[in-house]
Amino acid sequence: MRILTLTTQYANNMGALLQCYALSRFINGIKGTKCEVIDYYPVDANKSWSIFHKPTNFRDFAKICVSVVMVHHYPARYRRNKEVRRFIKEYIPLTNQQFDSKSIHNNPPEADVFICGSDQIWNPALFHDDLTYYFDFVKSGRKVAYAASATKAWNTTFAEKIRPLLRDFSAISMREDTNLKQVNQLSGLQVTTTIDPVFLLNAEDWLKVAEKPVVNEPYILCYFIGSEKKYNDLVNLIKQETGYKVVHLNVNLQSHVKADYEFRDVHPQKFVGYIANASYVLTNSFHCTAFSIIFKKSLKFILKPQGNSRVEMLCKYFNLKNVMIDKAETQLFLPTNYNNIQDGVEYIEQSKHFIRHAITE
Repeated sequence: MRILTLTTQYANNMGALLQCYALSRFINGIKGTKCEVIDYYPVDANKSWSIFHKPTNFRDFAKICVSVVMVHHYPARYRRNKEVRRFIKEYIPLTNQQFDSKSIHNNPPEADVFICGSDQIWNPALFHDDLTYYFDFVKSGRKVAYAASATKAWNTTFAEKIRPLLRDFSAISMREDTNLKQVNQLSGLQVTTTIDPVFLLNAEDWLKVAEKPVVNEPYILCYFIGSEKKYNDLVNLIKQETGYKVVHLNVNLQSHVKADYEFRDVHPQKFVGYIANASYVLTNSFHCTAFSIIFKKSLKFILKPQGNSRVEMLCKYFNLKNVMIDKAETQLFLPTNYNNIQDGVEYIEQSKHFIRHAITE
């Protein structure tokens, strides 16, 4: 049985690539299946790889100005891009043909089952009017959505545009429940939630991907999307309390974090390896949180102004308390208790069952 997945395999982003790998790896472990990832490049797909690009708003322009000032970090960025491309080549089973929006409709790939997901593939703010992620190009074959994410409900105009496409799906699951009721109504299916694909593989599976850290002493692993002064304030408090060194996987041009070890050439293997071997993790990233849970790490997630619902759901699934913090210093030292995570383990099994049932029914 030939299965093709469609997701964000093009992105220079740790979570996007690791969830892509995990889903294809899990499906290829099912007897009688051969899974490949459609090598699809939407508009602006190369934006995450470039240091300079044409600005579309003032924020983009400001970032480019900062890039010029931070020119001394270009070698690390080059190394990072090289290693990320190597990960894609070695770990993600891409289709031989690469597609853009025009070519995938003119010469669509064929398969027995098409699976879209995970990541924010159904977020119109990211992909605008590109209906490729709703399989509008598929002529025949079963259509399935696994842990698709839209982040919020669609407006009426867009919802009506995709209604007939959703009606053509055999099974749909969402990563979050934010617009579950809307997807139910539009698709006519019994839509459920399933867990992010990185949880389809266990810690042992991920250690086979992980790069061994060069740091050989206990450390606090820091990984932040964006840079704020309060991050360093919290890092210093933890360092003073524990005596651990600070390791910063820095994917930002600027940083307020004063680290003992800073790595800017962050790639998926390094990302997984440094989380796996950390004594404590401090982050505002969903996928860094996810891997910290997989490896059962002492963990704190710093709340953002918005976009925290994904982590809230993870904590709910695994019955984890005291993980999400803002500036509450007392919560920094409350332990992460993994003794009551059975509900999360069962949820993973239910998610695996969804995939097996969806492709074999």
